[in-house]
Amino acid sequence: MPRKPVPELRARWRGEGRFVCAYIGTVGMAHGLDVVVRAARRLKAAERDDIVFWIVGDGAERARLETACREACLDQVVFTGLVPKSQIADVIASSDACLVHLRKTELFETVIPSKIFEIMAMSVPIVMGVRGHAQEIVLAGQAGVVMTPEDEDSLLAGIETIAVDRESYSRGRDYVARHFDRDRLAQRLLDELTEMVAPAAEAETAPVGSEISTIPFPGAHRDASDSVPERRAA
Repeated sequence: MPRKPVPELRARWRGEGRFVCAYIGTVGMAHGLDVVVRAARRLKAAERDDIVFWIVGDGAERARLETACREACLDQVVFTGLVPKSQIADVIASSDACLVHLRKTELFETVIPSKIFEIMAMSVPIVMGVRGHAQEIVLAGQAGVVMTPEDEDSLLAGIETIAVDRESYSRGRDYVARHFDRDRLAQRLLDELTEMVAPAAEAETAPVGSEISTIPFPGAHRDASDSVPERRAA
């Protein structure tokens, strides 16, 4: 459910008066978060202080990225470390946009990060740095903008687009409710399974001599009418 931002979080992580773009998840090699460091360098070179990136989580690349930001004095990037799962909704709600990003490889075009559904359900725009079906879902739901993976200029352009008209990219909740609600998906699966097993169930319960009961099994070469043994009177 959508909820209000938490002022304490924004204050703690230098988000007051700035556009907050949050990456939430594993900070690993596959996630290509060097793009955030390069984007922060661009902002610093332009003497801009109106955008801050939150890197929420931990992983193999966190220490290296954090060191790079510290050495370059990039206060546009805040590494929060691990956050309890119970607080993730507050983090999303306190963000102006969320970054979903994987490195630019063909393999990752087949991936659908599950986090997009939670972000969309909370009506927070996504800067989508993953190609393939996941990108199509975000666009179909009017839930964000597309960026070219590993391209810092594209990342900053996506942020600017959302900042100008955030409402136009915050409509993912309705789309998720229509197409990805768990109860609806479960019912659809049940309906399809029921439809699949119905012919078999009808065959088992059909009267002897009915059309269904005379269908020969694979390997039978007799006429269908011969497939039911003759009954003798008791």
